[in-house]
Amino acid sequence: MKLWNDLLVRLGRKREAGTRRVELDKNLQKKIRDLAEWEHRPEEEVGMELIRLGMEDWMRRDKWVRLWEDLSDREKQVVALTCLGYTNPEIAEQLCISVLTVSSHVKRAGIKFGVNGKMGIRQVLKEWDFSEWDK
Repeated sequence: MKLWNDLLVRLGRKREAGTRRVELDKNLQKKIRDLAEWEHRPEEEVGMELIRLGMEDWMRRDKWVRLWEDLSDREKQVVALTCLGYTNPEIAEQLCISVLTVSSHVKRAGIKFGVNGKMGIRQVLKEWDFSEWDK
């Protein structure tokens, strides 16, 4: 609940005892005002919706990080190379394992992420940078 109260204070919707009001960045205020005018909605409503959407996005990203950390080292290697666009035979050759083993790692990683196959894995991790895994 503290996080919510802090957000309300930052938006100027609530003032906690003994605290001063925190102002939003002027550029951000203008963008929220412009968006509210464009959508014909109150600024406060638009601001609260943006915070909600941002929080949902942050929580989704946090979820993927936690799931990534649950992968084995080999699953991480296979997932990273998968996201870089390598085929199963290319991954197998690079990691000196069989194509069947690569498929197995992809399947287990997909189960852990709650998606099906390589495309599902690529979709949930599309914004991640795997360039350090590309050798």
